[in-house]
Amino acid sequence: MVSKFTKEIRVGRIRILYDEGIERHISKHENVKLYEANEALNHKYIMLHLGGNDYMFITRNPYSGKYITVFLEKLSESTFRLKTIRLSTSTEKKYYNKKIKR
Repeated sequence: MVSKFTKEIRVGRIRILYDEGIERHISKHENVKLYEANEALNHKYIMLHLGGNDYMFITRNPYSGKYITVFLEKLSESTFRLKTIRLSTSTEKKYYNKKIKR
């Protein structure tokens, strides 16, 4: 199952796998890019379990200042499949700032 993914983002010991289809989907988002999420995840982030194998990371890009929400599916203990990314909602931004205590 994991072998079909051809691309990877590393966040510490966490592996986030994706393929060209996911990359094309994300490239359609005009307000956030995959490289911005990658930059942000290598700084501070909050990981939330949404239920089942679904997780969400809320992060802030230190260069652009954008708050970014990353949706993932857990495949194994430290391996996830990237589902999509988007700009964070105002509620997510408030939660991030409260937890990170900027």
